Amino acid sequence: MGRGLVEPADDLRATNPATHPALLDRLASDFVEHGYNIRHTLKLITSSTTYARTARSLPGNQSDERFYSHALARPLPPAVLADALADVTGVADRYGELPLGTRAVTLFDPKIPSQALDILGRCSREESCETTAATVSSGGLARKLHFVNGPLINRKITAAGGRLAKLIAASQSPDDIVEEFYLRALGRTPSDAERTFWRREFTAAKTDQHRREMLEDFLWSLLTSRGFVTNH
Repeated sequence: MGRGLVEPADDLRATNPATHPALLDRLASDFVEHGYNIRHTLKLITSSTTYARTARSLPGNQSDERFYSHALARPLPPAVLADALADVTGVADRYGELPLGTRAVTLFDPKIPSQALDILGRCSREESCETTAATVSSGGLARKLHFVNGPLINRKITAAGGRLAKLIAASQSPDDIVEEFYLRALGRTPSDAERTFWRREFTAAKTDQHRREMLEDFLWSLLTSRGFVTNH
């Protein structure tokens, strides 16, 4: 949800009250009544109207970060973002000596070599992970620079065996490629306005090479968009 009813979650004291004390008591009672079943409690929370709210705010609640009037957009954790980049581009990362295609979220050793995870701001466990999380939430300079123009994303976009290269080799139209990546990256089809915009952009391509470069730019814009890099 982006924050706890008590924040920080382990700071339970009278001088740091819950935002919704009655709700916290009700959740606690329900947890006990169902045999301390954490799955039940998680289901109860995630099926609520509050949990389903988007990060789009309304006039008057833009600054609310305590009362759940809208979801709090927050950066994807490094391992989740690394896997998402690999899934969308079709280019897997290698982690140490582990097989190619190993999921970053399954790694248990924070010292496994990975330039991608280091760039994305993983916690090395050599310092407070809370401090690292705060740094990641602001983006982190290395992460921001690589998203502007760095090999972390560029090599995946331009990879000969990547998903974009395969779609181009299969003579897929720009419209079809746009649709494919919107579904993979954002979980939705492009809106009419977005579809019109990209169609107009690709119409300006004079050569196949120019069109390919424009498609690479399109994919880069998708992978660096707020809709992709945040949980919202």
